[in-house]
Amino acid sequence: TTGTIKFTDTSATGKTFAGGGKTYGNFWYANGAGGAALTVIGSNTFADFKDDGSAAHSILFTTGTTQTVTTFTVSGTAGNLITINSTTTGTHALVKSGGGVISCDYLNIQHSVATPSSTWYAGTNSTNNQATATAGSGWVFTAPPGGTSIPVIMHHLRQQGIA
Repeated sequence: TTGTIKFTDTSATGKTFAGGGKTYGNFWYANGAGGAALTVIGSNTFADFKDDGSAAHSILFTTGTTQTVTTFTVSGTAGNLITINSTTTGTHALVKSGGGVISCDYLNIQHSVATPSSTWYAGTNSTNNQATATAGSGWVFTAPPGGTSIPVIMHHLRQQGIA
């Protein structure tokens, strides 16, 4: 539960993580400019769920599953949204454990039920597709109180090769 699982294959071929309902330390999807979709199977727990891909792509959670995270470090960039969705038109759940808030930006969110709802900020540049088919809930489509968080700033600096 303290290690890091890092996907480094930057090909355009989709990837699958079959978590088996276990608890993990850090999960890092480092697809770079590959643009491949990631499918996460099973209800899992992560200390940090991180995605730093620079191309538009999807993170698909199996319908009916719950991912519990302490931190969720996922933000796209202008013109390269990361889609958060389920594998079908049903919903998946994202649960924040511990204190603080989740601060993301440049996402396209659909079928995602985020709890507690006062902690999941999609940012001002994200697309709300939650009302499509089976509606999701819990995401706030603004910046978090107090502005942009350090994880979002660091993500953008990494995208520019500065950090």
